[in-house]
Amino acid sequence: MRPDEPSTRPTPRATAPPWVTPALLALAAFAPSARADDAPSAPTSLAVLRRTFDRMDADANGFVSAAEGAKAGLPASCFVVHDRDRDGHLSRDEFTLCYRALLRDSKRAVPADIAEEVVRVRARQRAREEARRRRR
Repeated sequence: MRPDEPSTRPTPRATAPPWVTPALLALAAFAPSARADDAPSAPTSLAVLRRTFDRMDADANGFVSAAEGAKAGLPASCFVVHDRDRDGHLSRDEFTLCYRALLRDSKRAVPADIAEEVVRVRARQRAREEARRRRR
């Protein structure tokens, strides 16, 4: 290679945990985009996040069980970290936080609509916890 030629070697990038990219790609396959040319990339918008949740929730009970999550390629760590009430299921709010974490861990940008929804989710969680404390 001559000094004036650009290098064809890939530049090293920070590595994400090994499950992150496969998990996002599995979620992307689970909620395919409307355009075929978007298929290789992971879904990122809030609408796609919601469709993904709805498709993962096979029994339509409003929660993603560990079995439903495993079938869709969702890492078990999402349940450990984001299942706040420890009921073994992810609510839509808990799934939203998990999805955002998957995006961030894979070094992908978190779209503004998902970031705004995370703020709303956390506000709802704080309000529920405050209500629980008042009842005690």
